[in-house]
Amino acid sequence: MNTAAGRHALRGATLLEALIALAVLGLALLGMLWGQLRTLASSSDSLRRSQAILLIDDLTERMRANPGPLAQLENFRSDWGTTADDSVDCASRWCDATALARWDLARWRQAVYRQLPSGGAAVYRLQGDSSKAGTRLGVMIGWRAAGAAPPVAAPNPMQEPGRPDCPQGWTCHYAVVQP
Repeated sequence: MNTAAGRHALRGATLLEALIALAVLGLALLGMLWGQLRTLASSSDSLRRSQAILLIDDLTERMRANPGPLAQLENFRSDWGTTADDSVDCASRWCDATALARWDLARWRQAVYRQLPSGGAAVYRLQGDSSKAGTRLGVMIGWRAAGAAPPVAAPNPMQEPGRPDCPQGWTCHYAVVQP
């Protein structure tokens, strides 16, 4: 057997093997990076949902702290596009129950905007024939998920009258509160 011809045939095979090994290593690293990004996105969504739950609890406590909360339910209502009313400052002067409810709602909406990316909220009175429907409010908090494809807007899955839909491209959390 001719050893010189055998060596000539193997020339470059080591380089080809090294390139294939680098390509496999690169694909493995890309797979690991993709998994890390998905984990980060999932934990970010969990954080936003936890913040939304805490914000809903905050609104409920603000409602309960208001004197005569059931009489003030209409003053806690707001829609997605409603801006915070800064005309009253109950921190520096005394306010009646109506002004306090508006002031609390304005502070709460500001907290929603600060804590959630492009956050917003809708607070609405529940409708229906239930005896408790007049004493409860529905709260929907939404945010845009950063770095992810926008989800399809969630329609009203329970078909509740008066319940707003989650805006297109937002992730929303819904709760019912009763002062």
